[in-house]
Amino acid sequence: MACPLEHIVPGFGHGMDRLIQAEAALVRCQMVEAERFAVGAIAAAQEEQQYFLEMSAEFTLMRRAIYQGDYIGAMDWMEKIRGTAENALQGQSRVKDYTMVYRQVTLLSEGFLYTAIGQPEKVPEVFAERKGKSGWLMGSMGLGNLIRARLAALMGNAAIALSECEIVLELGHHQVHHSQLIRLSALILKSVVQRRLMMDGPSRTAMAQAVAEAELDGIRLPFAENAREILPILRALHRRGEEPQEFLAKIIALCENREECRSNCVKPEQEAPLSPREREVLAEAAQGLTQKQIAAKLGIKEVTVKKHLISVYAKLGVSGKVAAIRMAQVKKII
Repeated sequence: MACPLEHIVPGFGHGMDRLIQAEAALVRCQMVEAERFAVGAIAAAQEEQQYFLEMSAEFTLMRRAIYQGDYIGAMDWMEKIRGTAENALQGQSRVKDYTMVYRQVTLLSEGFLYTAIGQPEKVPEVFAERKGKSGWLMGSMGLGNLIRARLAALMGNAAIALSECEIVLELGHHQVHHSQLIRLSALILKSVVQRRLMMDGPSRTAMAQAVAEAELDGIRLPFAENAREILPILRALHRRGEEPQEFLAKIIALCENREECRSNCVKPEQEAPLSPREREVLAEAAQGLTQKQIAAKLGIKEVTVKKHLISVYAKLGVSGKVAAIRMAQVKKII
């Protein structure tokens, strides 16, 4: 059966080329290039009203923000994905038959974001239960199964996590369109869960397979995204002389760097009090206002609101808005 992508993105064109270049840069952790090509893809997509392409490029930029520890930025891109979906649903008649596609892209994006930043309570319910049939997009490439596996791992359900990983890994045997990046992510998650279950041998085997497959195309992103839990496994492989040694050493160095950056972002910069403006911004956020709404209410730029929130997170030693609000309430800051 032909993939309906060709109907969603008429003519493909240079916008799709830029998206592919953005994805290629992203998986190799070349973040400057990833942003440049993704922004170009968005511009080209908007010119031709290629909504699926636009959402895909926004998803690329959301993942870039997650990798960089910019959770506020990632949530901003999630809002842009929702906005593009709304534009598509209200758009021209040529895309009206793909209403479910845009809704599913939104669900997949939300599932990926909230499992990545450790907020399982915000993951769409569709990933918590396997009831009914999913459409072509939700079922394709294994992304839905991978998100379900990530959610299960977050909730401590190893059996479901392993089962969903195996579904992803089996897709290639059933002539299902498959994503190499999703397959690698499933192998890595499988290794992590097996290590939690004290299955060290199988865990090393799965990770060694992931490293060997990733080396062929220089893929690094899924390792860096899971730096904390996979570093012990990677180091064990390196000590055992597993091949490819040179690529394995590069992955270890990348993960060590990402873990150091992540730790530095989470720790408070110093015991500095919040400024009056930071308190004001956080108080408005606690009322449920978006960054855009806060900016309008306080008469400042949206980017200024974002900077204030980032500063608040650093000072409080947290990594997100919900935790910052809770911490501030406990300390009676707001």
